[in-house]
Amino acid sequence: MSPPTQRPPALDAATAAPQRRRPSKADLFFKAVDGLLAAMLVCMLVMVLGNVILRYGFGTGITVSEELSRTLFVWITFVGAVVATREGTHLGVDSMVAHLPPSAKLACACLSELFVLACCVLIFWGTWRQHEVNATTASLLTGMPLIWTYGVGYVLSLGIGVLAIHKLWRIVTGNIAEAELFDTPSADATTQALVKGEGAAL
Repeated sequence: MSPPTQRPPALDAATAAPQRRRPSKADLFFKAVDGLLAAMLVCMLVMVLGNVILRYGFGTGITVSEELSRTLFVWITFVGAVVATREGTHLGVDSMVAHLPPSAKLACACLSELFVLACCVLIFWGTWRQHEVNATTASLLTGMPLIWTYGVGYVLSLGIGVLAIHKLWRIVTGNIAEAELFDTPSADATTQALVKGEGAAL
């Protein structure tokens, strides 16, 4: 009588593993934004490093590189803030809120998102008030209208504002987990991540 066949452990693990969630349109969009941020960072580094090499090595340089790299840095910072808002990686302190009851946590989360939304309105309004001045003022080196630099305030305020409204809607409809209220990793989650990392290293 032949012994029963045993399935390889790797096959069992693959069968037991949960199926991955299909990326949504928002996931694909922010993935493209990540790629755009990486491309802007590479361009900025190339321009800055190239200018340094030309200046100290050959006594010359590219005049517009400083201004363009500064503009790219502004866009990377502001667009990166929108991405960080979606991923919940902004700095946050939840040491006091973590000890509140669930209802109080929901109230604090709503107040926090309303405050963020109010800040977005102020940024959008300020950018709009300065729009005409920036659109008609050219930079000294490139001749590019300054709205291409300061207009990133529209992107920041609209991006974070939409994310804040979406989170408020999830809070009001009860379609949000308690761990997602403030998007700050707890100490237990951090400890588990460290333990998994040490286990993988071993």
